[in-house]
Amino acid sequence: MIKFCLFSFYLGMVAVLPGQEIQKDSLNARIVQLSPEIFSEPRSGITIVAVGDLNFARSEAPVDSSGGVSNRGVFPFSHYSANIADLIDGDINYCNLETTVIAHNRLSAADKSYCFRIHPNGVKHLCDIGFNLFSLANNHMEDYGKQGVVETVQNMKEISRHYDLAYSGAGENLEQATRPSILEVRGYRIAFSSIGFSGLPAYQSSPGVATPNYFETICERLAAEDADYRILAMHRGQERDPYVQGYQMEIARRAMDEYGIDLVIGNHPHIAQAVEYREGKMAFYSLGNFLMLGARNMATVPGGTNRMDFGVLAKIYLSNQLTLDSVAVIPIYDMHYQPHPVEDSSGVRQRIEWLNTISTSPYISGIESPVVFSSDGKQGLFVPPGD
Repeated sequence: MIKFCLFSFYLGMVAVLPGQEIQKDSLNARIVQLSPEIFSEPRSGITIVAVGDLNFARSEAPVDSSGGVSNRGVFPFSHYSANIADLIDGDINYCNLETTVIAHNRLSAADKSYCFRIHPNGVKHLCDIGFNLFSLANNHMEDYGKQGVVETVQNMKEISRHYDLAYSGAGENLEQATRPSILEVRGYRIAFSSIGFSGLPAYQSSPGVATPNYFETICERLAAEDADYRILAMHRGQERDPYVQGYQMEIARRAMDEYGIDLVIGNHPHIAQAVEYREGKMAFYSLGNFLMLGARNMATVPGGTNRMDFGVLAKIYLSNQLTLDSVAVIPIYDMHYQPHPVEDSSGVRQRIEWLNTISTSPYISGIESPVVFSSDGKQGLFVPPGD
């Protein structure tokens, strides 16, 4: 991508391109106005598509090999993904698999409010529409006990025999749960690990999740991989809180600054949170929900209009040298049933403005170069500062 000469002035330290204007709205956010051709400029290198939390069934619904189980009934998996399948078009397509993957209904659910399970055919459908990178480190990997973790990992391994995919974050033991996975894309080696809180941490000889207790081990193993680019998924934060917690920042910043991780992708809060840029590296603290049949309609959350009612589909564009060219974000709506991009341009801009607001001080502290997305009414675009 063409590198643009950026300069800054202190109004929240917003990066602005020459000849552009800053637009304010009632949220006191800024949108940098970019020329239309920047949004459609051809890009080289590879593209990473990243989305948030995903499952195909309401809580404790029986698994069904024919489709996803919503409150409206059982429908083919393609029924739920129809409006977003064309957007899963990157070289790498990531999601947080917020569910166990089990082919039967014999396991008992854990004693908790929400327990999720889907048939392996649901993962196969995700692979069919383009997904090839899956995080398993989350608090719903515990929903059907240790055996549920074992069967999830075994099913993911079996699916990988037929699809080119990578997954990380859970395992039959600690070594497996903290082991990075490798995805080879167009001659590049992409290393991937996942970390997340769970009531079922993995141990030396016991199945479970790669929890934050193993942060150093996870990052050291990821940094040591023979890879061209490194991604860490992080399942942390406070549900329905748009503001990033200190422990989220600590994980993301240490991963980038101390271990050289190129991209941190956050999940768990179920709503969008801040985006941070650090010397060519990016952290998405939460992409929110994407396709969660077991989740609440976030548009019904009081006070959440334009702030808590959308998820984020992010497209990270890398050069042939795998340096960051630009980042696009597309607000996603109706994540609880049939997700689709926000359709009206005003609604897109309002949500991008909110994302800009929470990505600046004082909502996240100690930021070196604030992320401010421009918008063309369909998506937001961030071009990193030039050299």
